[in-house]
Amino acid sequence: MLASCSWDQTIKIWDYDNGVCINTLKEHSDKVWAVAFSPNGKILASGSEDQTIKLWNIPEGKCITTLHGHRGGIHSIVFTPDGRSIISGNEDSTVMIWDMESRQSSRPPLTGHKRRVESVVFSEAYQLIGSASGDETINLWDFESGEHVNTLKARRPYEEMNITGVRGLTDDQRESLKLLGAIDDES
Repeated sequence: MLASCSWDQTIKIWDYDNGVCINTLKEHSDKVWAVAFSPNGKILASGSEDQTIKLWNIPEGKCITTLHGHRGGIHSIVFTPDGRSIISGNEDSTVMIWDMESRQSSRPPLTGHKRRVESVVFSEAYQLIGSASGDETINLWDFESGEHVNTLKARRPYEEMNITGVRGLTDDQRESLKLLGAIDDES
């Protein structure tokens, strides 16, 4: 099976061998940005702009429960390999960890990004959560404690290049260089 999500507020379950849609799931009230299968393939989690995560029983095609707690649309979801937790990232710049047994957030949101969280991953080998954001950073979090471990950020092409006093640049060129990391003490 394969799952796809859509701006039309639906999730489609596909038989990828035959290329046939075998079920359409409809209960979200806004765009659906993310889907993830549980490790056993029996539950599907979906995250939506409606600020909810829905858990679906795949064999029955029914919504089991709805998780509430984010203050923005959910853009990424991943199950831990043991299927006991879901990790979600969203527009409010936070990452949340959900306990599958209680169907509740298991701790306060992980904060540190300045823009929405576009992607979350889980490293079983290191017990780390990785979250990538529109702020151009990747934050690493200890799964058990929720402690921030590290922030990764790629250098921009003109990082720390000093263009103060440089002549011949248009205003647009100067702004573009600053967006790419240049420093301009004149503005």
